[in-house]
Amino acid sequence: GYHLDRYFKILGEKMGTRQIVVFEKDIELFRLALSVGDFAQIIAQPDIHFFVGESPEEIYVRLKTEILSEKDTIIALKSLKVIPLPANILLEREYYQNILATLKNAAQQIMVLTGNDALDSFVGLENIFHNIKHIYANPGINSVYGKFAGKPGVLVAAGPSLNKNMHLLEGLREKALIISCDASFIPLMKKGIRPHLVTSLERTPGIDLFYSGIENFNGLYFVALPILMPEAIDAFKGRKFIGYRGYSHFNWLEEEKGTLNVGISVANLSFKILVELGCNPIILIGQDLAYAEDGDTHVKGDIFGSRCEHIRMQPVIELEGNDGKPVKSEKSWVIMKNTYEEDIAAYKGTCINATEGGAKILGAKVMAFKDAIEKYCKEVFNP
Repeated sequence: GYHLDRYFKILGEKMGTRQIVVFEKDIELFRLALSVGDFAQIIAQPDIHFFVGESPEEIYVRLKTEILSEKDTIIALKSLKVIPLPANILLEREYYQNILATLKNAAQQIMVLTGNDALDSFVGLENIFHNIKHIYANPGINSVYGKFAGKPGVLVAAGPSLNKNMHLLEGLREKALIISCDASFIPLMKKGIRPHLVTSLERTPGIDLFYSGIENFNGLYFVALPILMPEAIDAFKGRKFIGYRGYSHFNWLEEEKGTLNVGISVANLSFKILVELGCNPIILIGQDLAYAEDGDTHVKGDIFGSRCEHIRMQPVIELEGNDGKPVKSEKSWVIMKNTYEEDIAAYKGTCINATEGGAKILGAKVMAFKDAIEKYCKEVFNP
């Protein structure tokens, strides 16, 4: 503890340090340090944080949401310094390398979600102006917040595992609120499965194709974000709710419709919608966040194909799978997984990962979809 003591008392203020985060694998060593040194002044400091005896996977959510996401800390992220103690590295190199990877991952996640593309922001703003007619002609998603308290919600993403258990959605429409990501919508409709809610997130061209060729939109609702291209909102011929993404653009409209702070994925958006509607549990299917064994990236029937070549060109990252075995993933899927883990940590209900394949999402209980239906979707409540 001498390094920390000297830094805190001599260098901390001089160097303009805002936060200090200490990682120690050995809790007995930490206890010994406390018994021989006076740490009272250090422990009393609200901006010095300790992670002792915790696995790198367990610390991610608290590190990002409670420490690195503080307003002053975000501004200082680019000046973040890592100070390794040689003895620790010598004894536990792998543990501290994994800690470093978690730290980098958390900082990177913040930067990605903060955004750094001015043109992209202007595209979203332009789309908002073009979508004024939709904003003021439709109710906000906040008009149904809490209306499904304690009712099961099923989130249908477009991962390749959806091929295995999509059929189990048949007959479930009266017993669970079903929300479909845009890419899984047509595959569901082709099987005669009609979700209650559908949503999109991307503000790029081509999103309207997810809703093309559908003739009967009866009983289907679109959660439309005004940052979408007008063609995408127009292409969905069913009824609409308006939801805002957490951008200050929407403050100018002076009419709140329901603000959702979400990650980079439409599935993360769908999860937040189910949380706000009050659903409990939330059951995930098709949320692989990893390649299938045959290399597929999406469910069969996806309008852009079951193998996205852009994704397949990215460097492979190995993650723990839901079955305990390694699975192959990539950077954007890891960002989505991290966002899920943050959102689940803040969610007061139960999240069931019934994907039956793919990457493990910490905080979600792994269960076969058939078992989840039998346990949680018993009551007919006509969503």
